[in-house]
Formats: sequence, C-alpha cells, structure tokens
Amino acid sequence: MLRQRPMVLYNASVTALSVLAVALLVASCASRPRPEQNAAGAAALGATGSQGARAGSGLAQASALSVESAGPAAGLAGVVVNEKDSSRLVLVPRGEFVAGSAEEDEGGGTFRVQLPAFYIAEYPVTNAQYRRFVEATGHQPPNQADLSDAAVWAGGDFPLEVADHPVVCVSWDDAAAYCEWAGLRLPTELEWEKAARGTDGRLYPWGDDWDETRCRNSNEVFDKPGVTTCSVTEYPQGRGPWGVAHMAGNVWQWCSEPAEEGAYGRYRKGDFSPPPEDDRRAVRGGSWEEYIGDCFRCSFRYFDCFDARGNRLDNIGFRCAKDAPASLGGGGRPRLGGS
Repeated sequence: MLRQRPMVLYNASVTALSVLAVALLVASCASRPRPEQNAAGAAALGATGSQGARAGSGLAQASALSVESAGPAAGLAGVVVNEKDSSRLVLVPRGEFVAGSAEEDEGGGTFRVQLPAFYIAEYPVTNAQYRRFVEATGHQPPNQADLSDAAVWAGGDFPLEVADHPVVCVSWDDAAAYCEWAGLRLPTELEWEKAARGTDGRLYPWGDDWDETRCRNSNEVFDKPGVTTCSVTEYPQGRGPWGVAHMAGNVWQWCSEPAEEGAYGRYRKGDFSPPPEDDRRAVRGGSWEEYIGDCFRCSFRYFDCFDARGNRLDNIGFRCAKDAPASLGGGGRPRLGGS
C-alpha cells in the first residue's frame, strides 16, 4: 500500500548565500549581475546573449579545478563540468552499495546491488540554469504551480535572489526535456540512492541519525515564513559520501523510471527489469515542506497521484545524471551484489 502524502508546513527561510562553486555556475547561466557574486562572476554575468553563454561556459570550465579545490567535494576524482548547462557532475564509481530498507515498498529488507559507474550532478538544477534552457528552446517557463499559487517565476523570469535555488514547478516531462537539451538524463532510483548514501547503507546522506540542521526542511524554518527553497550551496554539512549536495531536503527530485511500488522487492530478488509504464514517477529526497525525518531517508520512495509526470509542484525539482564511459567502469546493467 502506498503511504500517505507526508504532512506539510508551508514555511521556510533564507540563510547563507552562495559559495564559490555556485557563484561560478550562476555566472555561466545568467545574463545579469548579482551584487553578492565575485568580480569574475559579475564580469561573466555582464555578457548577454550567445556571447554571455560562451563566456559563462568558458569561465565554468576554466575554473573547474579551482572550484573543486575550494568546495566540499575537494579531492574527489572524476568531477567534470557539462558544457551545455555548466552542471558539475560527480563520478560515482562502479561497485556495490546497500539499497532499500525493511519498508515493504523499499524491498522489505536491505540488499546489495552492483551498479555500473555513472555521473550525477553535484546540485539540483537551478533557476539560472533552467532559464538558459527556456531561452534556448522556447520551452514553457515554470511560472505555474499545480495545487498552489506559489510559483517562483513570473512570466519568463524569476527574482535574482533565487537564481541559485533549485527550479521548482517543473513536471517530469519538463525535467526530461531539460536533460535531453543538456545532453544528460535523469537518474534511476537506484543511481539516486547510491549517490545519496554511498556504500555503507547509512540512513541519511550524513549518517544514521536524523538531524534537521543538515538539510532544508520545515522544522528549520517553522517560525520564518515567506521563503521556501534555499541556495543549493547551503547546508554543506548535509552532503553525502560522494560530496553530492541536497540529496535530503530543499526539493523532492524526479527519477527516470515509472513508479512501481513493488520494484525494490523485485530488485531484491535479482529481477532488474524496467518497471511497467505508469503516469506516476517516483520522487526522492524530501523537501522544504516536510518535517518528518522518515521522508529524508536515502531509501525513502515516494509516489502518489500528486506525482504524476505532468504535475508541476512547488516542492519538486530535479538533478541530472550521465552514463560514465566504459574506461571508467560505465556500461552494463544493475545486478545483485554479494552476500
């Protein structure tokens, strides 16, 4: 049986602003300067049109090494920058990880899965990145929210102060279209989970204990109404073992395949065939609306009628993924790991 949609509180707050990594990312995606960005970022933001896109992309790529050395993922091998949208992609190596939990729709027990290597975005896609996609393709801006009137965008733009927040009010189809434009894809549920929890079966990206101070959630902002999401560089203390940010909190994130309640039960038995087609899609990670720690567990799978692929909700965003080349351990299908 599907679990009920988690109780939500519509409260949030803004805390610290961006650090260097996303200042550079926003510089490569936006066309207007922001006063809190550094001089290099502001210079790139001052360029407009195709000139600005080329300058921003060049800045992001040229600065990749310095960003890696400054960020929380420092020292991790295999971080690359996607030229099309400036997403920083972290290599998750081939190998086993502990998936699932005792919950019925999470397999009815943990199990080991062997996954090929893949890349996953260090951050969810931001408003600044999504604007580049909208301007390049004419795709519908995310200026309408289903089930609420809380859209962040107005017309084809958004307030400058949320440029480095995750884009919301994007359907699964919107997210898939962005990924296709960027030459990327959405992660599978198993990929998303491995990127969140590493290989040791931890419950949360940071460990086994729920800690509301490590991610954006309604407990953190209960008495500070008016804002929902936060910068993707906030809560660095909530990163997982691969250095990937916001795998718990801020926004729920679309995964690639159709929702199937019994999928993890099949996976636990070694059947990794794709789920049957369904209008619903699983979302993972919890969001700024939730306050129950269970929602933020790495293995928590959530899907119901509100998460149909066409819905645009103010607490759902996405991040991108990419196949790794065979030389780095990519290729092949999931399979059960050792006992």
